[in-house]
Formats: sequence, structure tokens, C-alpha cells
Amino acid sequence: MEHPSILAQGISKSFTESESSQTVLSEVSLTFYPHRVYAVCGPSGSGKSTLLSVISAQEKPDSGSVEILGQPLNYSDAKAATSFRCHHIGFIFQDFRLLEAESVYANVELPLLASTEKLTRAERKQRVEQALESARFSLKSSRKVKMLSGCEKQRVTIARALVNDPEIIIADEPTSALDAQLRQEIMKLFRTLAEAGKTVVLATHDEEVMHLCDEVIRLH
Repeated sequence: MEHPSILAQGISKSFTESESSQTVLSEVSLTFYPHRVYAVCGPSGSGKSTLLSVISAQEKPDSGSVEILGQPLNYSDAKAATSFRCHHIGFIFQDFRLLEAESVYANVELPLLASTEKLTRAERKQRVEQALESARFSLKSSRKVKMLSGCEKQRVTIARALVNDPEIIIADEPTSALDAQLRQEIMKLFRTLAEAGKTVVLATHDEEVMHLCDEVIRLH
């Protein structure tokens, strides 16, 4: 049996606002494996985005632990957590978080520039081109992001997540702004990534997307 790519045990997380505390996650334990596409679903405020942030080393839980590829996440060392995430986890944000005034190429190249791996310009170029091809982005990489449609921006965010060839892809509502045909295309891409051995975890409220995943995790 394959080893889990993500092992979360007893995760709890609360947020304090206006002197009141709200528990978003309470003792959540989950296991994710390679070659599979997972849907994390639940109503607004159920903790989907928070869970994704915790298991991708972006948000420190109040209690509990997370292992990625057999290695415990060290939330107390922000630099180490960022470096680990850069190499092993590709994150696709719901709001894209692209540099609108920059080119597609510059946006996809960013994780390579932040990586501790020393690559030549030619090696970075090859990685960027491969990532754009994997995301099925067909336009010129010199185009400014602000000139792209929503679907094209989504493909750029996917390419950026893939450029370091991470073992894990985590996406927050990756199909929320897409029509039915484009949702099918993006989900087909995620399926291809899973078949190649990656673990794909999606937060979604879309029932159609859930039906296209291998496993559905419901948060209440």
C-alpha cells in the first residue's frame, strides 16, 4: 500500500475577532494518498480554506500535527516552511493572486526564483514552458496577465503551481468562476495530474466537481 502524502492528526484552529473566538476546525484528522483527487466540501465558514492553508504550511494550527511526504511540518520556522512548500506543494488560489501588470512567463517563473534550487536561465525557461504546456495554456507567455480571461488566468495559476513539479496540488475553489465546459477541462487536467502520481486536493461547493473526484470529505 502506498504511503500517505498528507497525514493530518487532530487539527484544531480558532480565530479571534472583536474579543470573541470562533472555532473553525476541531480535532480534524485526515489522510490523503497519491494518485487521487479529493474534494473538500462544506457550507461557507465550515473551514475548507483554513484546512487547505494548514495542510499546505501556510497557516499554523492551534493544536495537532501535519506530515507531508513523511516529514512533520515545522510551522515555527517560517523560512523552512516556505521552502518546503515551494518544493513539494503547488497551491492554486481562488482569487488567482497573479501579478496583473507582469507577463504570464514572469508569473509562472516566480516559484523558481524563490526556490533554493539553483537553476540557469535556460533551465528556468524550460520549466516554465513545460508547466504552461501541462496547464494547456496556448497563448504567448509574453502576454500581460491583465489581458487574459478568467479561464486563462486560472491556467496560469495552475502552471505556476506545477512549475516546481510538486508532489501535491492544493486548490481553493478552482472552478468557481468557470462555465460547465471549462470546469470539465480543468477537472480533466487534475485527473491527468493524479494519474501521474500527484495528490490533488480541491476545496469546492460544486456538486458536479465532487462527482469527478475520487473521494469527498465533508466539513460541518
